[in-house]
Amino acid sequence: MFMNMMERASMKNGFTLIELLAVIVILGIVAVITVAVTTGILGDSRESLEDSQKEIILSAAENWAIANGDVLPFDSSDEPYELSLEELASDGYIDSSDITNPSDNTKICGYVEISYNDSTNQYNYELVEEKC
Repeated sequence: MFMNMMERASMKNGFTLIELLAVIVILGIVAVITVAVTTGILGDSRESLEDSQKEIILSAAENWAIANGDVLPFDSSDEPYELSLEELASDGYIDSSDITNPSDNTKICGYVEISYNDSTNQYNYELVEEKC
């Protein structure tokens, strides 16, 4: 009887192959979920950064328009003014790094279209992106 207990004790020294495989499968599932969640968070943060960057460009265009009101349209029948991003950068209203797309680090090309709305008596600012 004592020998039978000794044999059982010596057989229980390690994990079985099935136990090890179960742990590996669980760790794999946790890793896949973690990668998927992290990728989604990074994508959302890039989109948020891109939206913030566009808001910075439009805000800079509004500041430029305050200083250069003489070239802007005076009513809705006038042609909209096309303010290039390069002009905003050269005049010091934005940094050249602000005209880089954070998603893929490519240069943003285009202009801010400034038009006048007679019904609201306000200028409208719209970022128009073009291919470089």
